Amino acid sequence: MRGPVAFEALWSDHNIFSDDDWHDFARNYEGGGPDRRVMLCMSRVPVFLRRDPTLVHDITATYQTAQLASIQLADLSDQLQGRFTRGEVDSKVFFRINFALERLYPLALSVVVVMGCLLTGVNPLYPGLQEEMRRCAVENYAIAQRLNQFRPLGSSAVPLCLSICWAGTDDMEVKQQIERVMTEYMKDYPAAGSAQSLLDSLRPLENKLKLRC
Repeated sequence: MRGPVAFEALWSDHNIFSDDDWHDFARNYEGGGPDRRVMLCMSRVPVFLRRDPTLVHDITATYQTAQLASIQLADLSDQLQGRFTRGEVDSKVFFRINFALERLYPLALSVVVVMGCLLTGVNPLYPGLQEEMRRCAVENYAIAQRLNQFRPLGSSAVPLCLSICWAGTDDMEVKQQIERVMTEYMKDYPAAGSAQSLLDSLRPLENKLKLRC
């Protein structure tokens, strides 16, 4: 749960971390596997949102790190599925690890999108940005459909991840697909308002991520 809570803190006015908090968060995730690198990349976002033009190289490097981590997590998921298919992994072990990966991978994709948006704001000519953010959005949409069976508690981070991916892609067809699945997920959280109210809030998020305002 630590990752989704920290990710929400990036955008929520009701859950603000101080610079020291983010620094401590980053120190806890230095080194290790792709899951730790995703968390480390996330901790850099507050600094990058300050639009310091000298950080373009840091933003680029963090985007590349997040992208590689997401690919490695996808590979781990494929390897786990292969071992399960070959009977090398017990079903209980498989479902426990697979469920953890299914919750972490959307977060990783969303961090890639966040860093891609920030990179768009400082270096819009970076090759393959739009294609990568579209890929992340499509992947997150597919995962949201798979996690539908675990609603609401087992998929509580899905709406936020979908929101980020909606803001990141310029593909209108993909945006509409995400809007439809978000409408279903928002039924689990009536206190958060309608799906339309959430969608209305996404445009400012898109502008903020791409450093337009």
